[in-house]
Amino acid sequence: MAKKDEKQPRNLSELPVKQGLIEVSRVNDAGRQRGDYGNIEELKLSIKQKGLIHPIAVMKYKETLDDRWDYFLLAGGRRLKAFKGLELEKIPARIYPDGLNAFEIKSIELEENIRRKDMSDAERLKAIKQIHDLWVSMYGTKDSTAKDAGGHSLRDTAKRLGVSVGTASEHVEMGEWLENVPELAKLGSKTEIKKAIKKAKKQVSQKKKIERFENEVGNKEETELRQIYSKSYIIGDFFEKVKVVPKNTIDLVDLDIDYPVDIDEESPQHQDIQMDKKFGKYKGVPKTEFEARMKESLRESYRVLRDGGWCIIWFGWEYFAQIQKWGQDIGFKTSWYTGKWYKGGGYGHTRNPYTYLNHTIEPFFYFRKGVANINIPRADVFEYSPTPPSVKDHPYEKPIPLMYDILNTFIDPGSRVLVPYVGSGNTLIAGFKLKCHAIGFDSSDGYKDSYIVKVQELVL
Repeated sequence: MAKKDEKQPRNLSELPVKQGLIEVSRVNDAGRQRGDYGNIEELKLSIKQKGLIHPIAVMKYKETLDDRWDYFLLAGGRRLKAFKGLELEKIPARIYPDGLNAFEIKSIELEENIRRKDMSDAERLKAIKQIHDLWVSMYGTKDSTAKDAGGHSLRDTAKRLGVSVGTASEHVEMGEWLENVPELAKLGSKTEIKKAIKKAKKQVSQKKKIERFENEVGNKEETELRQIYSKSYIIGDFFEKVKVVPKNTIDLVDLDIDYPVDIDEESPQHQDIQMDKKFGKYKGVPKTEFEARMKESLRESYRVLRDGGWCIIWFGWEYFAQIQKWGQDIGFKTSWYTGKWYKGGGYGHTRNPYTYLNHTIEPFFYFRKGVANINIPRADVFEYSPTPPSVKDHPYEKPIPLMYDILNTFIDPGSRVLVPYVGSGNTLIAGFKLKCHAIGFDSSDGYKDSYIVKVQELVL
């Protein structure tokens, strides 16, 4: 970092710069040979029709050099070459004062070229990266936000270029990618380059997550691996157990609090639930407790999720507006859009078939923490038949293929998944199939045995 008591380089934006017409023959291009001047004939035609849109940049010598040069070319070799080809005597120029050092000359060349309209997107992005690096090397790294702090930061680059800090940061990062992967320049537009970089970053992220998964569990014996999966189903109160989970570490939370309906004791539809409640296996959430439990669950989910993580929230339509507001109040980015599990026409249910149509869809919110991107874009309907009653363990369990599809839609393999109310454990099984780290909690151990059986049957 540049120290305050050191002599600071000049602020080039404050140099006295003049504009005017200068003689083409008096400009010293120092034998500059650009590798590719592009279509000079096209530029010459444009100059004939419209004149020179962007002046060249020169430094005026204090005294004439070698009895022939009054100016040193800083930027605009192609434009100067076109004027010479047209045998024009004078050219518009931005004229910098004498005495520029090598750093300043390079800085001006880059900054002038960035403002040219005929640069390709790849050239401009690389130039922005180069000029930011050059300014940092000239002024040192700024590590203070004080007004009189020395050094240079991305904020300073943004100010000099007249763009936002976010734009400057993005352009510098893209320029670095272009330096490391030159083939990206062949894509042409900034939009296509940005898409390719985003895809490459995603692939790198996926590779790192899978490597992390393989390092942690990939070299373990099958028996040991099944033991790890079995222990991922944790018995205890979620709000107590989740305290050991560090903040900003989870990629997706699957939040499925049993929807608090009034159970009809006589209804055949609820006989299994009543039986499980009688033997202490099933513990539903009373309506009087639902709001407090959902709010606290959302708060804990937000805490453990990393920036860019997802929270899947299953809900009944009765609570649509409330859950959306609770999520917003906590900090989640929400919307009116939902995902939908469609069970198929043959699997609907209703208490009053002559009053209400059969219910065949269960909706879920997908709240975001920070800037999150869907892993695999798709339609919002997930069509899977429910688990057949003959093999269903939990009264409200969701099929493993459905949960696998949902996880794969929102997160990469190797991600971290947390299930506050794990129930059947099917989300954990789906996570393991996707090579994810997954843990879940349940206050009752009534369904853990059936979960362990599924783990033993899981193909590794």
